[in-house]
Amino acid sequence: MIMQQMNPTETPMYKFNLQTDALLPFHNNFFEPHYSVNNGNKLLAVIQNGDEQDIYEIEDDNASYSKREKIIAGKNIQFPKSIPGRHAISFIEEGELKVYDRDTGH
Repeated sequence: MIMQQMNPTETPMYKFNLQTDALLPFHNNFFEPHYSVNNGNKLLAVIQNGDEQDIYEIEDDNASYSKREKIIAGKNIQFPKSIPGRHAISFIEEGELKVYDRDTGH
């Protein structure tokens, strides 16, 4: 997997195919990707959906990243990070630091 820095917040992802020696772009642009500190096979990223930015947990299933779970929907969401040792995510929404506990849903 290769991440190409386009600007401070946009990071499109590409898979490198060894057999064809080609870079294959993902269908969605992931913004601010971050591997989960609690599970290295999972990636947290923001995906633009119309006017909203949604935080998804994306599982590395042989680098296809097709298994996705929407965790948080909102506007002006940035910088999702998993919190070590907790089933929770911190993120910035409209300039304010927030924590979402996945066990309680709040």
